[in-house]
Amino acid sequence: MAYVVAKPRGFTLVELIIVIVVLAVLAVVAAPSLIAPSSEARQQSLNAFAGAFTEAERLVITKFALEGLDINSATGQTLYDDNNVELVSSAHGTIKLTPHNLRGMMEIDGFVVVSNGLLTELVVVPAGFDSLVDGAMSNDMLTKAKATQCYLSLTRSSGAVKLAQAITHSGC
Repeated sequence: MAYVVAKPRGFTLVELIIVIVVLAVLAVVAAPSLIAPSSEARQQSLNAFAGAFTEAERLVITKFALEGLDINSATGQTLYDDNNVELVSSAHGTIKLTPHNLRGMMEIDGFVVVSNGLLTELVVVPAGFDSLVDGAMSNDMLTKAKATQCYLSLTRSSGAVKLAQAITHSGC
């Protein structure tokens, strides 16, 4: 009677180590591009935010009219939600440029919003830039936000009824 000796099956330790090393190299090379948002994605998110803001502003102005509030009032007007929480306030025909007002108008998850102390400029930056404090209202934080070179600026010049928008993409 002859016995058949079975050949060993499976991988050797060297083969397993080679596969693990190759996978580790691929992970190191590919992970940053898969995890970090691309420049184009940040640019498109700012463009989309600008369009969404324009529509949200239009809806808020309509809501002011439906509530019988005069958005052009020099004293300012305020919209409240059903629980009497302030949503949006206005002055001189435009929405006051504060992070609080922007949150009352639209969903801003994924963005950092800062304003100057004079309420004449609001800057929106895609999240992910270090050293920016969401909701800050200071010229120093506004300068840091602009230093990213990847932001949407909403400004109200003296006497202007409409808010101006400007997008800077060069640092995205």
